[in-house]
Amino acid sequence: MDDPERMRTFFESVRECVDLLPTLLTQYRRDADAFDETVDRIDAIESRCDSLVRGLRHELVTGEAPDPSAGGTLQLLDDADRIVSRAERFAKELAAISPELPVPADGTLLDLARTASEATALFVGAVDEELLGRSGEQLSGRCQRVRTLERKCDERKYELLDRLFHDPRVDDPLLLKDLVTTFDEIPNAVEDAADRLLYVRRRTPPIDVE
Repeated sequence: MDDPERMRTFFESVRECVDLLPTLLTQYRRDADAFDETVDRIDAIESRCDSLVRGLRHELVTGEAPDPSAGGTLQLLDDADRIVSRAERFAKELAAISPELPVPADGTLLDLARTASEATALFVGAVDEELLGRSGEQLSGRCQRVRTLERKCDERKYELLDRLFHDPRVDDPLLLKDLVTTFDEIPNAVEDAADRLLYVRRRTPPIDVE
């Protein structure tokens, strides 16, 4: 690849987007203006990632030297871009629906956002160190840690849903269930991308960053 820095910028943008989710949930119904600004930032990052992915796909497909691993790298880019699109979808749905979040939902969603951010940082760090050639020894352990964090999100999600449907103070548990399910797509996408990275790295030499 002729421009590995553009790939690094893309993956750092993925990390930046998910890192905004804890901030988004902290601001929700506490600082409307700051919340709207964060939604706009997430939307702008998603647009940036779309542009970067288009350029990277074009480079991989039309590069002068044939790249037998290009198919796997293209799939990895799509999987990583899906993380951003899922985060944007959650942010926009939260802004549009603006539900009243009971304390358990508010606190658990914030915890889930922090866990998703941690998993994304592990994934992006692994891309930087493994695919871009800085290291090659700890990928399996990193991906296993991402899986562990995704399972943690699943457990917390089901605990939260159980509370929502058994709490008489919750007026519309189905509405909140849909919102929680939308959020759950984010850590799921991170796990999928980490699994794809493991597959690609086994078949791809590090990208020359010199």
